[in-house]
Amino acid sequence: MSMVRRGYCAAALLALLAFLGGCAYPSPARLVLEHDPDRSGVGGEHGPFGVAREAALTTVHADDALRYEVFWPAEDDLSVDEGPFPHVVLLPPSFATPSQLHWLAVWMASVGHVVVVPRADFDLVSGQYANADLALDAVRGRAVDPDDLLADALAPDAPGAIVGHGTGGTVALNRWLSRPGLYCTTAAIAALPERRVVYEAGTDRRSVFLVGAEDGIVTASAVSSAWAGMPEPSTLAVVDGMTYYDWLDQTTESQRSLEGTPTRAQSETRGDALDVVRAWLDATVGDRPDALDTLDLAGVEVQ
Repeated sequence: MSMVRRGYCAAALLALLAFLGGCAYPSPARLVLEHDPDRSGVGGEHGPFGVAREAALTTVHADDALRYEVFWPAEDDLSVDEGPFPHVVLLPPSFATPSQLHWLAVWMASVGHVVVVPRADFDLVSGQYANADLALDAVRGRAVDPDDLLADALAPDAPGAIVGHGTGGTVALNRWLSRPGLYCTTAAIAALPERRVVYEAGTDRRSVFLVGAEDGIVTASAVSSAWAGMPEPSTLAVVDGMTYYDWLDQTTESQRSLEGTPTRAQSETRGDALDVVRAWLDATVGDRPDALDTLDLAGVEVQ
């Protein structure tokens, strides 16, 4: 077993022991970030939109329940703020809970996206690929219901983005490849493509690989090698000083011990990483098609 695969397994086992709990489903919508027109959405700062969050249940396959969370740009009364917005599906790694990536979901919603975060049974995202599509279908259905809180949140039938961390990133690549009508672009964070999968069908649809230079679980060199085989257009961004666990909140000392010490403050590395995410979203589902091509950050090596 390679060092990268052993790192995945060790990280997954520790995460399973630490995070078997989680938020209750369903839970009512609530405002988690207030509107502030002075926020820039740059350098780790939230964008100007207020953000609401809801944990919901939907029925799939006739009688199975699927849990998901949705974050959206919101007014103070929780209604959608001047939609529609592009959708982004966010996939945590296996054995991590959605709450560990709430910070990223809130930030993406604050800069103008509806973010859908499905939760897999036993948090095994790698074994439940279709959850991303099913949760998105549920939110799309709600967006066309004039009586739903999410009414007009999404543009009907418009493709959006899918992003994942760790094994969630591997699943995101799979769904992007398989469902072009749902996902026109993908970002794989600290993640590797699935072995023996041919990705040429993704040609002319942007992919982004984002990894920390100090990642000890999915190394930058492994990601760089995998990225080299991806169809164009594809971007590789390596964040100086960032680790695997810098992406996740609520980590333990045992998890952190799997990697070396970060060489930069988490606030700095996350700020740089979010600037890459912002450029990716602006270039693919936004109105700045050259945003990635013109990205120039001192703390990020972009190829």
